[in-house]
Amino acid sequence: MLKKTNTRFFILILLFPGILKAQVGFHYTAKLPVPDSSCFYKIELSPEILSNTQKDFSDIRIFNAQNKSIPFIKENLTGSEILKSYLSFPEVKTFSLTDSIFVFVNQNQYLIQDLALQIGNTQVIREFNISGSEDLHKWIALKENISLESGAIGNPKTGSNYFEQIISLPISSYKYYKITVNNKGNEPITILRAGIYINNARTIIQYQKLPQEEILKKDSGTLSIVQVRYKESFPIQQIRMHISEPRFFLRRVHLFQYIGNKKEWVQDIILKSGNTLISDFDAKTNILQWQIENEDNPPLQISSIETYQKEQSLLAILEKGIRYQLYFGNKNAKNPKFDLDYFKDSLPDAMPVLVPDSIKQVHIILKPLAQKNSLSIKYIWIVLGLIMLLLGFLTYSLLNTIKK
Repeated sequence: MLKKTNTRFFILILLFPGILKAQVGFHYTAKLPVPDSSCFYKIELSPEILSNTQKDFSDIRIFNAQNKSIPFIKENLTGSEILKSYLSFPEVKTFSLTDSIFVFVNQNQYLIQDLALQIGNTQVIREFNISGSEDLHKWIALKENISLESGAIGNPKTGSNYFEQIISLPISSYKYYKITVNNKGNEPITILRAGIYINNARTIIQYQKLPQEEILKKDSGTLSIVQVRYKESFPIQQIRMHISEPRFFLRRVHLFQYIGNKKEWVQDIILKSGNTLISDFDAKTNILQWQIENEDNPPLQISSIETYQKEQSLLAILEKGIRYQLYFGNKNAKNPKFDLDYFKDSLPDAMPVLVPDSIKQVHIILKPLAQKNSLSIKYIWIVLGLIMLLLGFLTYSLLNTIKK
C-alpha cells in the first residue's frame, strides 16, 4: 500500500509542473540546424512559420537545449539597388577665341575622378585640356591633349542631340574646372554640360511568393470580385496582377480580408494600366478578396494573380554545436525586449543563413518569456499547498505502518 501511494505521489510531482506550463504557452516549434561556428546567424522564417504567429510576430522565441531564451533581432529581409544619377555642374562662362573655353563650378567641391562631358553631336577631330582652380585666376593643369571622341564613337544617347565622353582625371576637388578645346582655326564645338555620376543606394524590401489554394473571379454588373484562398492564414503585403485586356484602364479597388467568418476592410486602392502592383497594405488571412469597380467599362481580363509576403528573419548569436529551437504560436505572448535591439548598426553585413526544419506541435508547452501573470502565481501556491497536504498524508500513513 505504501509503495503504491509513494508511486502516485511522485507521478503527481512530475505532472504538476507540466500541467502548470501547459496552461499558457507556445503551440508550435521548429528545430534549427546545429551551428558549425559561434557567430551571428540569419534565421529565415518561412510562410508556414509566419502563418502560425501573431500578426506582429511578437510570439517568436529561440530556446537552447536548456530551455534558455536566446536574444535576437527581428528583421525584414532587404536588398539594395544602386541608382546612378547625373549631377550637372553650373556653367560659369564660355567664350571662344582661337580656342573654345568652358568653365564649370563644382559648388559642393565633390571629390572627382571621372568627369562626364555631354558634348553636342559632332564628328570632328579635336583635342582639349582640363585644368582646375579655386579662384578662377590660378589654374592647375590636370590632363592635356585629350582626343575628342565623335558622336558615333562615344556613348550616344539614343534620340538626343549630344553624346557623352567620360574623362578619367587625377583625383581632385577644385571649385572650378576649365575645359580648353584647341579648334586649330576651325569652327568651335559645343560642350553642353560637365558633371559627375553619383551612386545612390536604394533599399529594396524582399518578398516571397505565397502558395495559393484557389482563385475565384466573378463579374457582376459594374463590379468584379476576385478572391484568393490559402491553406493557412498568411501575412500578405503585396499583390501582382497580370491583366491582358483592356490596354488602358483606371479602376477603384476595395481590398478585404476574412478573419474566420468575418469580412474586414483593409484599404482602397487605385489600379491603373502600367501599374498593376498592389502593395503598402498589411493583411493576415486565409481568404483575401478585392472588389473592382468597373463602372461602364468591360471587366478586366486577369491572366494571373500572385500574392507575396515580406521576407522575415531573426538575427541571433548562436554557439557552435548547440541545439536550438524556435517556439511560436502564443496569443498571450508580448514582444520581448533585448539589449541587442540597440546594436543593430554594429551587426556584420554578411551572416550565415539557417533554415528551420518543418513545424511540429508542442505538447508540453513552454511558459512565455517575461510574462507576468498574478493568476499563475496564485495557482503555484495552490499546487504547493496540495503537495504539502499530500506529504502530510504520506507521513501519517508511514507512521501508522511503523506502529503496526
